[in-house]
Amino acid sequence: MQKVFVALGVLVLALLAGCKAAQDTTVTPGIDSLDSLSIDVLNLLDSLPTFTEARLDLGNTNLVAHSQGGDVALIALAIAGEGSKVSVPISAASIWSGCFPSRFVQLETYEPMQKSPQAFLSGDGTWNGTAVSASGEINPEFVFGYPADWIGTPVVDEWTWQRDTFSQPLVAAAITSKLDQMYAAINGQVGDIDDARYELKKSEDGKSSVVHDERVSAAYARIDAYYMEEFLTEPLVLQHSDRDFYSFPEWNEDLCRRVSQSGGECFDFEYVGNTHSLRVSENLWFSGEDATPGFLLALRRDVALFAGEDPIHVE
Repeated sequence: MQKVFVALGVLVLALLAGCKAAQDTTVTPGIDSLDSLSIDVLNLLDSLPTFTEARLDLGNTNLVAHSQGGDVALIALAIAGEGSKVSVPISAASIWSGCFPSRFVQLETYEPMQKSPQAFLSGDGTWNGTAVSASGEINPEFVFGYPADWIGTPVVDEWTWQRDTFSQPLVAAAITSKLDQMYAAINGQVGDIDDARYELKKSEDGKSSVVHDERVSAAYARIDAYYMEEFLTEPLVLQHSDRDFYSFPEWNEDLCRRVSQSGGECFDFEYVGNTHSLRVSENLWFSGEDATPGFLLALRRDVALFAGEDPIHVE
C-alpha cells in the first residue's frame, strides 16, 4: 500500500487500529484513547511544515484508515477539513471496515458478537445467518448474522476451543459485564460524577435495550464524529464488507447518506463476502463460493480519490 501511494506522489497518513480497541475506549472516561489518537493526528498535521528536508506536497494531504482507525479519521477529518485552523488540512479520506458508530453502539455490538453465540444464532440455536430459524423461531437478541471468520465454524455443536472464547450464553450478560466496567470507571475517575447508573430493559419479545445516564450520554455524544456529518466536508470513501460485524453495511450507508445530504461528498463501496481486511475467507460458510477479494479494487479506488478523480468509475 505504501509503495502505491509513494508512486502516486501524494501525502497519505495511514491510521491502522483494531476494532477491539473499542472495547477499551468504552470504559475510559473523559478523553479516551481514540480522542488521544485524533489529537496526535492533528498535531502531526500541524507539524508537517517543519519537515523541511522532506519533499511533501502539503496541498494534497490525505487519510486512509482501517478498522478503529476509522473512528480516529472521522474525528480528525471533522476538525481538519477545509477552512480549519490546522496548518495542513486534510484533502480527502478513505475508511476501510470502519468501526465508527457511537461508543454505546460499538459496545452493544462488539462485546456480544465476541463473547456470546446468542448474538448470531437463529431462534432455535442453529446458525443460518439470520435471526429466524428454519421452523420460524425468532431470536430477539440477534445482533448480526456473521461472526468473524476466524471462529472456524458458527455451528456450536462442532465447537472445541470456541467455547472458551464465547463463554457468555446470553447477549444481555455480555453487555452488562462491559457496562459495569464502564460505569465503575466513570464513577471512580470523573470528578463531578460518582453516581452514574444505567438500566437494562427487556421488551415484551425479549429484546434487551440500555437506558444510559443522561450525563454520560451527553458527554459521549460530544465526541462522536459519526453524528457530525456537517463537518465532514472533504471527499470521503467508505469501503466495507456486507458481513463484517465490526462495520455494519447500514452504518456506512447511513453515514454516507447524511454526509451527502449535508453537502459533502461521500462514496460507499460494499464488497460481498469479504472479511474485515477485505479478503476472502477460506471458510465457505462465511464468504461463499463466488466472492472476490476487494483489497486491490479498494486500493485502486483510493488512488483515484487521492488523485482527484472519481472513484466510482474504477474497476
